[in-house]
Amino acid sequence: MAEIEAAIGRPLPDNFSDQLKLATLARFRTDLKEVSGATDFIRRFAHIPRGIASSSSIDRLQLCLSVLALEAEFGPHVYSADMVARGKPHPDIFLYAASKLGVNPSECLVIEDSAGGIRAAIAAGMTAVGLCAASHIRDGHDVKLRDAGAVHLAQSWSDVERIALQFFGP
Repeated sequence: MAEIEAAIGRPLPDNFSDQLKLATLARFRTDLKEVSGATDFIRRFAHIPRGIASSSSIDRLQLCLSVLALEAEFGPHVYSADMVARGKPHPDIFLYAASKLGVNPSECLVIEDSAGGIRAAIAAGMTAVGLCAASHIRDGHDVKLRDAGAVHLAQSWSDVERIALQFFGP
C-alpha cells in the first residue's frame, strides 16, 4: 500500500484494503476461470493426498474453490499463510500442509507459479514444479522460477501430469 500511495502522491482511504478485498472477491465470483486442464489434473490424481498451501486468505481460497466447483476435491486440506507464522518464501505453509496431510516433505510435489513459492517449497525439502500456464504469466517467468529452484518447468497442466506420473508413478 505504501508503494501505491507513493505512486499516486497521496494516502489511500482508511478502508482501501477492505474495499479492495471485497472488489476482488466480487470479480472472482463473475470472472474466475479455470486454467485449462487444472480440474482434469486434480481429478486424475485424486488417489494421492493433496492440499492447497497458498499465500491467499482462506476466504479467497474457499470462494475460488466454490466458483470452480472444486471444494470436494480438497475437503479440509486448504491452508492459508494466515495459519502459520511466516508466509512464502519461508517453508512454513508447506510444512504445515504436509504435517496435516501426514506426508513426509521429501515425498511432496509442489506446483507453484511464483518464485517465492518455489523458494518456500525448496526450503521445505520438497520437489518444486514451476507452472507457467495461467493468464497472468508473462514471458521470462519460467527463468524466474528456474532461478528460484524449480526442478521442473511446466507450460501446461498436461506437462504437470507427465511430471507427476514420473514422480508418483502410474
